Amino acid sequence: MLTPEQRIYLIQCYGTGEECYRVVINKFNEKYPKVGISNVGAKKLVTKFLETGSVLDIKKSKKWLKEDDAASVLALYWEGYGAKRLDFCLEMGNRVLNDVGFHKRILFSDESNFSTNGVVSSQHCRYRTRMFFQQDGCPAHHAVTVRNWLNSEFNEHWIGRDGPILWPPRSPDLTILDFYLWGRLKQIVYREPLENEEQLKTRIQNAVKSLSIEEIRNSFNKFRARIEICAEKGGALFE
Repeated sequence: MLTPEQRIYLIQCYGTGEECYRVVINKFNEKYPKVGISNVGAKKLVTKFLETGSVLDIKKSKKWLKEDDAASVLALYWEGYGAKRLDFCLEMGNRVLNDVGFHKRILFSDESNFSTNGVVSSQHCRYRTRMFFQQDGCPAHHAVTVRNWLNSEFNEHWIGRDGPILWPPRSPDLTILDFYLWGRLKQIVYREPLENEEQLKTRIQNAVKSLSIEEIRNSFNKFRARIEICAEKGGALFE
């Protein structure tokens, strides 16, 4: 069983920007080689913390941590993590001030799952010219070869881990694909039951075509508003 100190350290590892549990576990095991923790154990602890604000086992009586204790653990979790979100939002804000159309030239990348039973990712897009490409933090996307290719193809006009513009980890509230596109497409695709995969593909294609230019432009304006809100809240999650 992990001690409270070890549990807090694992949460700190999770909140420092690592993008998968394997990396978090490796970092934890480097400090506590005699303890060790499994992928399942790490996920359970992180889930517990995000749901309760505590790394301690909650007794059946549901006696929660004292407010000051919970605040201390939350502060440890946000150390470095919230700061990265704040730095990113300030960076975006400054760029928009110097170039009012900057936020409209960001090409976001992500994936979302669609299925015939209504449970819901898409292929990454690539575009150059004056666009800024936003790369998600998947470990495979962080390889040196990938970053070198991005620097070459986008003339260092990209956003991501260790990129010219650093992307803050675990920030779905700041990417248009997460806070707007996927939900909007699923709303259209799943209006009626699906019968097969071909129908699903057709629905997705038609849903994308149905989006108006005005609606898409509004989503970019919402991105600008969101980075302002995030900056005002010191990098904290606001949804």
